[in-house]
Amino acid sequence: MNDYRFIEPETMTPLARLLDGLSTEMLTIRSALPNAIPAISTTLTEIASSSQRTAAFIRAKAALMDPHSQWRAAPPVIAPTWDTPNGLGALIDSNRTAVGVEMRRVAGQLNRLSSFGIRSGRRHDSLRRDYGILAELSGMDLIHFEIDTSTAFGSRSGSAGYRAGVWIGPHDANHVLVMIPGMSTSTESWLSSNVPDAADLQNLAANLANSHGRGTVAVVPLLAYEPPRSALDAPLGRFWREGAEETVQALAPLDLAGRHVVGWGHSYGAAVLGATSALSGRFDDLVMVGAAGTGTESLEALGVGSDH
Repeated sequence: MNDYRFIEPETMTPLARLLDGLSTEMLTIRSALPNAIPAISTTLTEIASSSQRTAAFIRAKAALMDPHSQWRAAPPVIAPTWDTPNGLGALIDSNRTAVGVEMRRVAGQLNRLSSFGIRSGRRHDSLRRDYGILAELSGMDLIHFEIDTSTAFGSRSGSAGYRAGVWIGPHDANHVLVMIPGMSTSTESWLSSNVPDAADLQNLAANLANSHGRGTVAVVPLLAYEPPRSALDAPLGRFWREGAEETVQALAPLDLAGRHVVGWGHSYGAAVLGATSALSGRFDDLVMVGAAGTGTESLEALGVGSDH
């Protein structure tokens, strides 16, 4: 579902229609099985929601690629949010379910190795590391979870490439800060450093906002792209261009309408943030720390105004 970027433009609209049809069929089947096993009902809902979101992104990408399009940035296509009244909670539950499924898969592979007497070595250690990451993620409010075993990001340590985003703070927060990390960030370093830092920042910002009567604050540390592994990789523009598209996709299910949304990017993450802002128009303010660039050809292209 994430390979829509490589679809030929002339096939995008038919494919989007096909995904719409798939979503409708899944919801119809779910409605026809009122007494179905909860896991089946949940799976049907997840397929329907994923199809809706992907169809919306394909339409947005098609509009961007249209040479006659009036849009200089992403067109105003709003990806469908959740089809339950639980909003953010439904998205979090869905991602936790996905983490649980992956944990069972990894545990099964570990058990299989153990059955052959293999309790050490690169493969065993890699699976143990993956299981530890998943166990930590399973207790968080995940707004994004993705498995990518095809990139250098995933193969660097021999582990699966887990990308994730965590919502820290009240679900109905008035202010939302999205944090994008920089070069050489791995899932492990993100969990051990970025997420705790985000929690500290949320606590500090929440106290300040409360003392000044400015509402509530949530912080979302988000690792949705493949960071460059070193300064040798950093000049390759594909990291921030693809990173922006992947970050836009990760943020799509979040209903942020009516909230003050701030993007925060560090180092190479600042370039990804800038490109994400230009592509999506979802940020009100941008903060770039130790920036490796803006990810755009001009400050005006960031889409937030010079005073933001």
